[in-house]
Amino acid sequence: MAVTAISESQGIHRFPQYKYVDVVRWLPLVSAFDRFAVLALFDFDSDVSTIEIHSYKPNPLSFEPQSSWVSPYRVSSLKASLFLQKTIIAASTTSGSLHFLFSDSTDATLESEVSVPEGTLHSVPASCVDLMDGGVECVTVGEDGKVNLVTVGNSNLNYRRLFDSGGLVSYTAAKWASPMEFATGGYGFGLQWWDQRKPGGPVSQFKGNWDKKFTAGIVHSIDIHPSRKHTCLAGGSMGTLFAWDLRWQQQPIILAGAGNTGVQSISESEVWEVQYDRCIKSNTSSTKILPAMICSEDGILAVVEQGEEPIELLAEPCAINSFDIDRHNPSFRVGSSSHIDKAITLRVILVGCLKFRKECILLMEEVEESGDLDLQRQKKRWREEMEKGAPATIDLKRDGMEDLTGRVHQLPCCIKHDGPASVSHYFKPKPTGVGDDGLPLQQAHFRGRLLHGTTFHLPQGYSGFVLGKKSSPHTEEENSHSWETNATFHDITYWNHDYVPSQNDDFLRAFHWLTVAKALHNPVTPEELASSSIAL
Repeated sequence: MAVTAISESQGIHRFPQYKYVDVVRWLPLVSAFDRFAVLALFDFDSDVSTIEIHSYKPNPLSFEPQSSWVSPYRVSSLKASLFLQKTIIAASTTSGSLHFLFSDSTDATLESEVSVPEGTLHSVPASCVDLMDGGVECVTVGEDGKVNLVTVGNSNLNYRRLFDSGGLVSYTAAKWASPMEFATGGYGFGLQWWDQRKPGGPVSQFKGNWDKKFTAGIVHSIDIHPSRKHTCLAGGSMGTLFAWDLRWQQQPIILAGAGNTGVQSISESEVWEVQYDRCIKSNTSSTKILPAMICSEDGILAVVEQGEEPIELLAEPCAINSFDIDRHNPSFRVGSSSHIDKAITLRVILVGCLKFRKECILLMEEVEESGDLDLQRQKKRWREEMEKGAPATIDLKRDGMEDLTGRVHQLPCCIKHDGPASVSHYFKPKPTGVGDDGLPLQQAHFRGRLLHGTTFHLPQGYSGFVLGKKSSPHTEEENSHSWETNATFHDITYWNHDYVPSQNDDFLRAFHWLTVAKALHNPVTPEELASSSIAL
């Protein structure tokens, strides 16, 4: 087995716990100043299970408990989501009960709890629950063959039975793909695709019969990448990791395990969890499966990429069956390497559920990403020129400039063209009403893909500018460091692929910094200073 060695750029921080760690999850990011994680813990001595929220601070590094809730039974599955600035935590238990905890997003205080009692949804422990991103709908599946949908309200729950196989099929994993679709997995390496608009059962099924000797395997975990919702990634027994493409439903793409000697395998035991590693950009063809991270019963945490050697991140003397990647840190660039075609990002991974060891591990690693060579060369040239002290100017003219208000769009894709195009002839948005959080929604299609968008008006006092290089008789345009205004705008329409915009989107949350900046930089009057002194 060929395995790439652990990078020297990793930082591994261990946080001992006084209970056994069953599941770990990062909570959705609300504030740039606070980061929280939720842990499902179990004390064998007292037979008590708790759900705790811990506060993570990078400087100085700490991981401290903030609040907790005692669960009536041991937690079997745990997920978290954000809806209307409120954190929702869904937990299923070994008795079959389902619990929803509501947390204050600012200080992680657990405010309330609603639950579905044991025996209502499942006659056996719920194998898996999954909360819809940015929504309030939850799917639960169990080995009793039941699939349920639960809608979360402020103080009540609505649930309905979507399917009951009568025990003929057992389900062990579930993952939302869109507001209407989700995937499940179970015994025999089987996968199912469900669409709420088509009741009565799964709309597509995959039977894991690529190797007759290994049809007794179990799917333990599923992940679906938001940009490739036609591909389902699954991990399970015997170190198996494979992808199911809905376009070729009976031809699995084996990435590891399942007795296939032609594919690199990093583990021979159960793969307990699998997630797409969104921090690493694949340097292979776009038709290949994106890199994935797995954890296993034999203590391996690794990155697996199709056609590449697996990268071992951790090798522990005990099982790891839960981890979670901080989705928000990969966008934080911490430096650049000496290579033109490389860039460095920071990946933060929370690792827990180390059997027979009461411990959480925080793995922080610098990751090299493949980038566009031309773009990286251009950036390097700009950086060198800036280091030489080359002067740069920006001419922000307003008068006489074309107003592009209502025509500036941000699409969830990369368009490798810079120039005129017949956009209005082919791209025709239409209004679809108002969303749950008051945003006016639009709908459009780009190359056959459904997009949901909303128009965001720039805050008062702010304007948008379209800049272009300013050339002079003595300077070529591409070497110029002077910019001039080509057009202005006062709103932006941004688009999501296959899910409606909400106030929780990163794009809208980025503008919260304007309020923070105003509070920090506004001058303080003598009256305000005096009133604050009196209050103190």
